[in-house]
Parts: sequence; structure tokens; C-alpha cells
Amino acid sequence: MTSIYCLPETYCKDDEKWIIEMLSKLPKRVRKRVSALYTDVFVAEYKKEPIAHKKENKARREANTRLRKYVKRYSSVMSCRVCEPPIVTL
Repeated sequence: MTSIYCLPETYCKDDEKWIIEMLSKLPKRVRKRVSALYTDVFVAEYKKEPIAHKKENKARREANTRLRKYVKRYSSVMSCRVCEPPIVTL
């Protein structure tokens, strides 16, 4: 199953089902890159948090938030649900 969805190298096992759900909303061609970025964010936030017992939660929150926002934006663009930018006249 992991090869189909290209799960990130580093993530919390409790989030696996949710990550698979999010990645399944993306085309196969972008899943590997998104998974790599997820891992980068997870590791960076884990290392940045100074309090040991908060490290994993901080990393999970940041990586999952970014994944959720990316999937939402990508889905909006692919389904043409984005609006035209406003025209500014001076």
C-alpha cells in the first residue's frame, strides 16, 4: 500500500490513514514530491521544538496542516474552483 501512495519517510503512525486519504486526492505524479515535502516539514519542526515531550505533536501539527492546505488548494485549482483575480484600476 505504501508504494501506491508514496507515504512520507517520517510521519506519526497514528496519521497514516489520514495521510493516505489526503494523498489519494492528488494525482500520482505529485504524490512523491508532496510526501518528500511532508517529511522535510516534519523533521524540521521536530528538530526546532526545544521541549522534548512536545516535539512529535508540533511536527505532526505543522506537517499535517501544510498537507491539508496543499491538497485543498490543489483540488480547487484542478477543479477550476478558483476565482479570477480582482482588477485594480488606478
